[in-house]
Amino acid sequence: MPPEALVPAEVQNLKVQQSGEELRISWSAPSKEKGGRPLRDLAGFKLFKRIIAGDGTDCSACPESWHLLAAVDNENPGDTIKSGSTFIRYERNIPDGQTSQYRLLALSKSGGFSSPATSPLVKFQPPVPAPGIKGAVLPASVKLEFTFVPPADAKLAGFNVYRRTDKAVAALLPLNPAPLPGNAWEDTGVEFDRSYWYSATALVVVNGETVESRRSEEIDVLFKLQELR
Repeated sequence: MPPEALVPAEVQNLKVQQSGEELRISWSAPSKEKGGRPLRDLAGFKLFKRIIAGDGTDCSACPESWHLLAAVDNENPGDTIKSGSTFIRYERNIPDGQTSQYRLLALSKSGGFSSPATSPLVKFQPPVPAPGIKGAVLPASVKLEFTFVPPADAKLAGFNVYRRTDKAVAALLPLNPAPLPGNAWEDTGVEFDRSYWYSATALVVVNGETVESRRSEEIDVLFKLQELR
């Protein structure tokens, strides 16, 4: 087997999403080497960023265009959040209108590194206001209803729901795998006599970019057996 096959496989799901006033950068750790064997010596990651000048001088293939944003240790990721094999990092204080791109390398303890995973270009937009959210207990689910009026220059693309069962643990990623298309949704993955905390965001398309709004206020729902009437 050639030596290059022993390095980590490329990260396949690098995602960059504007959420309110932040950019949420998330990815999953590769589980295999480039050659297909299980990866057993993942050391961490290097996350790079380049800012697009807009004057035609930027060059994605030029190493000097990229600067190191973060070195993330697999076991002690610091201010990058690790949940299982998922890593989440937030970038803040980004000027409106700034266009940027992100690149990620997975590193092995033996010194090898993966091929780069590169995000699409992201242009930061003014933050979008939060939607409203209401909850109701049904016999077998919790029904959530959303209210939202998109900005004049934006088109609604759906909603995201965030849920937690422990107030001490933040809800980092949406509960739904894809944006919810309607103004109502039922959570059927609930258990009797448990409390759930829900918040929601709206996804809008503005100036060609899909942007997630600020989060709504959180609501507390106790799922319990309904009384017969």
